[in-house]
Order: sequence, then structure tokens, then C-alpha cells
Amino acid sequence: MVKNSISSIGISFAIIFFFMGCNDKIKPGTTNETTASSIKTLVSVAAISNQPFVYEALGTITAQEGSTLSSKIMGEVKAINVKEGNLVKQGDILVVLDKRQVDVGLRQSEAGLSEARKAKAALAQAKDGVAAAQSRIQQAEATVSGAGFSRKDATITAPYSGTITAKNIKFFL
Repeated sequence: MVKNSISSIGISFAIIFFFMGCNDKIKPGTTNETTASSIKTLVSVAAISNQPFVYEALGTITAQEGSTLSSKIMGEVKAINVKEGNLVKQGDILVVLDKRQVDVGLRQSEAGLSEARKAKAALAQAKDGVAAAQSRIQQAEATVSGAGFSRKDATITAPYSGTITAKNIKFFL
């Protein structure tokens, strides 16, 4: 019961103080005016100007990897398929050489193989010539095989992907 009476008294005082505080009003124009202070400083004017987008600089660029390519056979250059700065992929054809000389060698080798096979048939009757004919066949087959490899060497391909930085050959048609 004592707690209820103390609570009632506390609530009563709070209501009284609340209404007492609501009566005070500030009348307009009763505030003190302060004088504005100014600071002296430099002022800059913003202006639009054109600035260069590209800057020139001197330097040297070198490749991390470099390769010098050359043909396994001698021959006349028929076509150069790249220029400095071109990007290439592994297997791209860079240079084509004249294949006529290789083709002649291949035909000669094939004719020799054909002759050796005919000689083998003729010598089948003679036991002494059989070993010589087999040797000539093996020799002719090796020559044909070698000529076939030389034929593909008439085309130079890119060994890996990269950028062409220089070409030191010229050709005339």
C-alpha cells in the first residue's frame, strides 16, 4: 500500500511539472544577432582545357622468347604469308618454298623403286641376284621415304603461337 501511494505521488508531480513547462514560450525577435565573420582566401576559377590522351615515351620492348626459323631444304621462296606484327598460331604456314625440285626427286625415287621391284621379279629365277635385288628395294624405299619428308619441308610453319617481329627474306615472282 505504501508503494501505491508513493507511485501516485510521483505520477502527480510528473504531471504538474509537465504542464508548468508548457507555459514558457519564446517570443520572436528576442534572440541576439551575431555579426558574420569573413575569411580572406585565394579563389581559383575552374576552366575546361584539352589534355593529350596519348603520351609519347621512349623505350625498348624485347620478346621473352624468340625463334629463328629456317628451311631444311634449299629452294626459291614462293610466298611469305606473314608481316611484322602479325599474330600466328602453332601450325600456321609462314613461308612456302618452290616444291618442284623436291617433286622431281620424289618421282626419281619412285621410278627407282618401281625398277627395283621389276628387277626383283626377274631375279627371282636366279638365286644369286635375289639378295642384291632386296638390298636395292630397301635402298629405293628409303630414298622415297626421305624424298617424301623433304616435300613437307618445303613449307615452314609456326612452331608455337606468338607475334612476328621480323622477317629477313624477300622473294621475286
